[in-house]
Amino acid sequence: MSKLRPLTIEIENFLGIKKCNLSFKDGVFLIIGQNGAGKSSLLEAIVFALYGTGVRYGKKSPSEYIRSRSSSCQIKFSFLRNGKKYEVIRRIKASGGSEASLSENNAVVTTHRTLVDKELRKIMDISYDSFITTFFLPQGRAAHLLTARRSEINDIVFDVISPKKTIKAMQEKISEIVRKLESEHEKYQARLADLRVRLEKLSSQNPHKQISELTDAIQNLSGKIDIKQKELKQIEKEKDLWNEINQIEKTLENLEKKKHQVLEEAEEEKKISLAKSLGAEYQIFLTSKKQMESLKDDAKVLEKQINSLEYEFKKVNTQLEQLFTKQQNIDKRISQSTSELEKLQKIDIESDELLKKLNELKAVKLRISKDIDDLQNSLNKTQDLIEEKQRLLLQKQKQFFEQESEFNQIKQKAIIHMAQEIAQTLQDGDICPVCGNSYKKSEFSITVEEKIEKYEYLKKAIEMLSKEIDQIQFELKNLLEEKENLTRKLLETQDDLSLHEEEISTVSKKLLQIGYSDDLKSKIHNLSKQIQIAMNNKITVQSEISQLKERSDQINRRISELKERLKENSEQQEKTAKELRSNKEKFFEKLGEINFTLEQFESYFKKQLPIHSAVQVLQKIESEIVYNKEKLTQLRNLTKISAQQCESLFAELNNTVELLKKQRDNFIRQKAVMEHLIKELEEIRREKENLERIFNQIHKEYQIAQSVKSTFSAREFQSYIAKIVLENILIKVNDILDTLTDGRFRLSIDENGFVVIDDGTKRNADGLSGGEKTLVSLSLAMSIAEIAAGQMEAFFIDEGFSALDEDNKAKVAQTLKQMEKLNRVIGFVTHDPQFAEFFDKKLVVEKGGVVKWI
Repeated sequence: MSKLRPLTIEIENFLGIKKCNLSFKDGVFLIIGQNGAGKSSLLEAIVFALYGTGVRYGKKSPSEYIRSRSSSCQIKFSFLRNGKKYEVIRRIKASGGSEASLSENNAVVTTHRTLVDKELRKIMDISYDSFITTFFLPQGRAAHLLTARRSEINDIVFDVISPKKTIKAMQEKISEIVRKLESEHEKYQARLADLRVRLEKLSSQNPHKQISELTDAIQNLSGKIDIKQKELKQIEKEKDLWNEINQIEKTLENLEKKKHQVLEEAEEEKKISLAKSLGAEYQIFLTSKKQMESLKDDAKVLEKQINSLEYEFKKVNTQLEQLFTKQQNIDKRISQSTSELEKLQKIDIESDELLKKLNELKAVKLRISKDIDDLQNSLNKTQDLIEEKQRLLLQKQKQFFEQESEFNQIKQKAIIHMAQEIAQTLQDGDICPVCGNSYKKSEFSITVEEKIEKYEYLKKAIEMLSKEIDQIQFELKNLLEEKENLTRKLLETQDDLSLHEEEISTVSKKLLQIGYSDDLKSKIHNLSKQIQIAMNNKITVQSEISQLKERSDQINRRISELKERLKENSEQQEKTAKELRSNKEKFFEKLGEINFTLEQFESYFKKQLPIHSAVQVLQKIESEIVYNKEKLTQLRNLTKISAQQCESLFAELNNTVELLKKQRDNFIRQKAVMEHLIKELEEIRREKENLERIFNQIHKEYQIAQSVKSTFSAREFQSYIAKIVLENILIKVNDILDTLTDGRFRLSIDENGFVVIDDGTKRNADGLSGGEKTLVSLSLAMSIAEIAAGQMEAFFIDEGFSALDEDNKAKVAQTLKQMEKLNRVIGFVTHDPQFAEFFDKKLVVEKGGVVKWI
């Protein structure tokens, strides 16, 4: 992997630096300057440029990094990575929010802050915590590792150098596989047990025997049903004969009733003829009566119209009073609405500025919410890639274990075969090129004819798989670091969102305090509309008042007219009453002559004489009675049993047939159940055989996974890797300590953490003096940096050297100068002027961030 080399950095108003423009030089150099000049701020700016967060304030609001009394700050940092030149620019505003842009080989990659962070994580390929632990050590950071517990040391080693996260993911994946297989194992085991119980229960019912017995029973019942149905048909014929006899008897009964009715109709015809003879006198009487009733009806209509108009006149006057009251209420509402409108318009003017600010904050909140969505999407995609790599890693490891097992099985035979090949070229007394002893043929009598091609093939395959596994683990580690960075950035962005939401809440409260509401414009519009509507209503009411006054006058005139007509009607009624009395006396005199009451007359007068006379109808009925009596006698002679016996026997046979059919249908259903049971038995047997095959396979895989889980101990394996890495680190540490302390100090490690060996005596690191701790911590930091040199061409320590005495300062300076051989940009921030005298190359930081090389 190509290293990262810093080129230039430009800083404006960042922490203690007002303005700075710096080009980095290779080699070891000191960063010096007065207190507060901005030495530490220079390193802080590099970290912030690359990761969007610094060391001093961590993940707090970015505005903390803006120089006092400045409205914004900016960092422009350029560096080489993977053979390409990158430039990142970050800006922070005191009013809130931050901006970023990223260029690659002078071409803009993105200007979206979230995308800049995402691209930089890919380019750096190093986590933030690893970066400030290995390459950029702030004040107090180096001694922290020296005094840490063993578990924390292991974690740091894995974060910086070893694939800790990859191993952890592998362990979790294996546990997940075991849990999944265990669940499948239990599920299939329970299913098999259930199938065995069901198979035993169904087999005990002996369905084949029951089907045979049911078939015989069905055939027997079918025969009985046929016999009974034949008997039933004979009874049905007798039943039809009795039904016809009953029908004729009912017909005769109806004819007798009709005969009696026709006799009554003949008497009725005589009375109708008498009533029709007085038709002329009756019509004269009715005409007089109708005239009188018509006059009375007209009088009633006139009275009703007069009453209705008087009621309407009263109603119109009431409406006039209501309209006058409504007009007064409208005037009052217009006055109130106008006053309220003036108040709302005043609030509207006062809230304009606050609303403008609220909209700006909501726009920023929307952008931040989009950033959060983008980060979450990136996080989800990274998680998918991690899971894909984990699956591929398990597959390759499985192939590796299988081929390694096969390789170990044939390895011994292959070695014996190669030994035989060598032995064929030796004579007694020759020196064996393998063991170095004198060769004797009698001592080697094993003959093996095993070809070595398989051995060579497996050996190369294992080596290739090992490389592939290493590559996948490396890629998986990078993905896990990217996931961690995405998660951290997501949390930071969510914090930004919370701050903006708080500010939005504050502005919203101010708006509420002055009386603003979201529907203020709507209220103003509605009030204006209401006032206009009220004015229109007032005009409408005034128009209605005018119309009602005119209607009141019209009604009064109409009442006078109707009263005059009612008077004329009364005079006409008196004249018509005299004529009615005369006509009535004449008509009733005629009724007395035929001995009819008025009610009897009117009843018969309304009736019509029939087309056919009652005498003719009577003759026809008597003829039908004679015919039906003769036919009834003939049918009775044909019957064999009584009607009651026929009905009883028919019901009995019908019930017998239905009962037999129900029994047969029940046996048919039982037979179908047994046939279905046989099919179910066959399906259960097939399912059981299939499940047993699957269960055996899962059982085998489950045993293998359990074995892998029990042997793949994460802590034991991690301890082994950490031990190897720490051994290499300690070798380099002790080489440096030999130079710095003339062999007095050595650094070791046990189960609790680092142990300092002082002339053969173990000492706790916390018990070292300030100068001693500085020597050991610095040696440890330089060793870790050298082992991890494949990642960066830069190394910075912001650590004081004032605790060292003169001799140790000289030794440390000499050791630091030897780091020139690493061909890297190596800078040390010092606050000790005496220590600076040991170095020729210096970067001086003056007040305000002015820098210069001396």
